[in-house]
Amino acid sequence: TQTHSLFFTDEGLLATVSFEDALHPDAPALIQRLHDLGIVPIVASGDTPIAVAQCAAALGLKFHHGGLLPQDKLALVQEYQQRGRTLMLGDGINDAIALNAADIGVSMAHGTSVAQESADIVLTREGLPQIPQFFVLSRLTMQTIKGNLWWAFGYNIIAIPIATGAFSVAYSLELTPIMASIAMSFSSLGVVANSLRMHNKSLS
Repeated sequence: TQTHSLFFTDEGLLATVSFEDALHPDAPALIQRLHDLGIVPIVASGDTPIAVAQCAAALGLKFHHGGLLPQDKLALVQEYQQRGRTLMLGDGINDAIALNAADIGVSMAHGTSVAQESADIVLTREGLPQIPQFFVLSRLTMQTIKGNLWWAFGYNIIAIPIATGAFSVAYSLELTPIMASIAMSFSSLGVVANSLRMHNKSLS
């Protein structure tokens, strides 16, 4: 995106100086990965609307907002929260109140101290690829938690009636204290084993 500065003298235009911010080389891949994950990326910036629109067009972004003050970013986050959960990624002082208001606020390693203190998560390493990895890890964590709950729920449905002696008469099935301890340990081992499976999952 380009910003132009014009220098004039009494005689007229003296010079035109153009400044251009280059996109991060990982930005296109980041946006594509977010789309693949079903996440809608939105640009909210204090830069001029024209500059933001050019940046959004280069990245293929449909939703973009430029010329925003800190309170405007806050209002925008609150507006999108009416539609669903929001994650705000920012690194500047102007992002602080929006980071604090978002469902999840994320600041980068190079962000200002104010932004980092306002965020829920600070990415300690540089690089945009960490952002989609964060989403993948979050989803894997929730899947693992749900799997552990289902395992514990199903295991207890079977084990509790046995432990209370419900089948002792009909099937002569009784649990000794040692057997009960082993059965409880087996349940815990199942939860641990399922959790350890996350180490074999790819975040890419």
